[in-house]
Amino acid sequence: MAGAALKAYEDRMDAVICAYVAAHVWRWGARRNWTLGPAGSGSIVLPALRPDINRSDGL
Repeated sequence: MAGAALKAYEDRMDAVICAYVAAHVWRWGARRNWTLGPAGSGSIVLPALRPDINRSDGL
């Protein structure tokens, strides 16, 4: 796969991952997601690998 076909595939995979993370945040909120970076200037949200570790402190 190369060129336009690869780009289209990557775009679809990106959409699936974004939808999964959005659903995870909607379902679990801050208790099972990590927010990395300050919310005002951009941040990354990740499903927590270990929910017992709180990483929502802007690291």
